[in-house]
Amino acid sequence: MNDANNSSEPGNTGDLETLDDLAAWLEVRLHETAGWTCGSRLYGLTVLDPDGVGRNADDAARFTFLAEGDVYALLDGPAAVAGTLFDALGLCCLGTATRLDTGERFRCRTVLVANEGGQSTVNRIKGSAPERMGRASGPIAEIVDGLFGLVRQREPQPVKTRPSQVG
Repeated sequence: MNDANNSSEPGNTGDLETLDDLAAWLEVRLHETAGWTCGSRLYGLTVLDPDGVGRNADDAARFTFLAEGDVYALLDGPAAVAGTLFDALGLCCLGTATRLDTGERFRCRTVLVANEGGQSTVNRIKGSAPERMGRASGPIAEIVDGLFGLVRQREPQPVKTRPSQVG
């Protein structure tokens, strides 16, 4: 990661506003490409131009598909750990939402983007514009926080070398 105070540096996702922008950026890309037919998916995100992410520029970042399946299995598997090596981890889940006043059901997509600095979500109901929701809450958000907690706990291990055996 780069210094959070230098927002124009590639890879900088150190502030929550940038995470909000990155979540919105990813949701638009997934809406354009994956649509409403996939299951839960994990992505690794590489930021190339943080200012471009805020402007929703197509080439501001790259997303790499890591895995698809049950959301809890994804977050407990090796793909989630691999996702922590990117500038940010992206999680996309599809489901249904119900209006409390009418009982009407809608297809919905939630995109969560996270890194060691925090997390942000964007929701979209099918047929509507995406809505920035800010910080996620609930069991999925806690699991994602735990993933990045494990990353913070990792200490670099000294490299052990064998004495050379010169003959």
